[in-house]
Amino acid sequence: MAETLAGSVAGQNFYRQPFARTFSIVAVDSVIGKFDQAVPLFREVFAKDQNWRTVTLRLRPNGLLKVTPAQFDKIMNLK
Repeated sequence: MAETLAGSVAGQNFYRQPFARTFSIVAVDSVIGKFDQAVPLFREVFAKDQNWRTVTLRLRPNGLLKVTPAQFDKIMNLK
């Protein structure tokens, strides 16, 4: 029970971060076929906080960001 509560609190804290919600929406959009709409948002999130680029690098190998290799390269090369 304590672990569940700790996870819930951690999740709430995550979504209080300025771009956590935007990043989550972008990741989901790219997975559900709205990749072209997600690209500008990835750019915006990365511009505000480069740590999201690191998070993105970790998502694809774990199967959580299901995009093609070309799409992934496009995301990671955004400036």
